[in-house]
Amino acid sequence: MIRFPDDRIWQVEEWIFQGFLQDARPYLKEVPELAKLVYRVLDAGELVLDMQRTGQKSLRELRLLVMLVRRDNLRFRGRNFADRERFSVYLSALEELFRLTTERP
Repeated sequence: MIRFPDDRIWQVEEWIFQGFLQDARPYLKEVPELAKLVYRVLDAGELVLDMQRTGQKSLRELRLLVMLVRRDNLRFRGRNFADRERFSVYLSALEELFRLTTERP
């Protein structure tokens, strides 16, 4: 789950959240402010990325991160998923997350 500053929430199944974080790992150097939060979540094995007290820079970095993860998954077209249905569920969740990062509260 990702909690946004304006009380919006990206609520997804654990495997989707963990998949997003793992897919995002190669790009964390490109989003240094957000990376601090993500590494804390990964190191602690938490299921919540709390962005309620973050600034606009972290939110922009999250938007970039979602775009990069989405691009990679579109390029793979689900080949990295044993079950293609799970890929479409994951991709839909990424689309929802991207929408949340672009919406104005």
